[in-house]
Amino acid sequence: MALNRLNDYLFKWTFGREEHKSMLLDFVNAVLTNGSDENIIVDFEFKDRELDPRKLEEKESLLDILGKTSDGTIIDIEVQIENKHDIEHRTLYYWAKNYSLQLVAGDDYKNLKKTVCICIMNFNYFDRDRYHSCYSVQETLDHKHLNNDMEIHFIELKKWANLLRKPVNRLEKWLLYLADNDPKELETVAEENRHIARAIAAENVFSLDDGERYLYDMREKYFFDQGAVTNRINTLESNLKEANAQAEKAKSETKLAKAEAEKSKVEAESAKAEAEKSKVEAESAKAEAEKFRLLYEKLLTDKK
Repeated sequence: MALNRLNDYLFKWTFGREEHKSMLLDFVNAVLTNGSDENIIVDFEFKDRELDPRKLEEKESLLDILGKTSDGTIIDIEVQIENKHDIEHRTLYYWAKNYSLQLVAGDDYKNLKKTVCICIMNFNYFDRDRYHSCYSVQETLDHKHLNNDMEIHFIELKKWANLLRKPVNRLEKWLLYLADNDPKELETVAEENRHIARAIAAENVFSLDDGERYLYDMREKYFFDQGAVTNRINTLESNLKEANAQAEKAKSETKLAKAEAEKSKVEAESAKAEAEKSKVEAESAKAEAEKFRLLYEKLLTDKK
């Protein structure tokens, strides 16, 4: 069975090992140059984050890749499989944490180095067609950079996959590998990019290691269970939303019915008042008629 290349345990095993550094450098350079063949980063020192297998089923397992380049630039690579609707806050937090942890008490702020976050997302998030977005700190009117210390990249894999075309640059070749949406085309890409070919060979080695596969499967199970829970929560939220809508509708209809009843009550009271008025007028007319009848009879008597 094909491996899920976005499984963050497998991703770190493939790209986060010293012997696989050339693959990581090729991928990172592809992102930072937006797909060109230029290599602006020539070396990378891994800052390994301890991975306790017991944490593989926990939400906050540290499975990303963190390191620094030869010029001191900090680079953090994250894989986000599930859309928790907070990716901009989460990634900015990661950036700020990595940026601030460079200094210890007494250090000069001028020693802070550029910090780059690369977030690979298996979902669409931003309201734009581009699959690659890059953010920095700029003045709002003239767009002049405050400095070059912040660089945050978002890669939306589904947007790339939905293009349904052959990759046209180095970054898109890597995205083809990660999205795994065209195995036949990937064979061609692997022939063109030796680093991608090495990545495929590395995951083949990984799949034959029972211990690594066990940890990989644990992580897959976690995401499967999380997905089931998320779907259940989404269903419950949808049901609650529908119930609230029905309640609001019933409330509105009750309010309308009450208003109609009040209107009918007012109209009934008005009709009753009109009836009373008519009754009084009728009795008055009757009394007037009786008066004229008596007067008429008197006149007849007087005439005799």
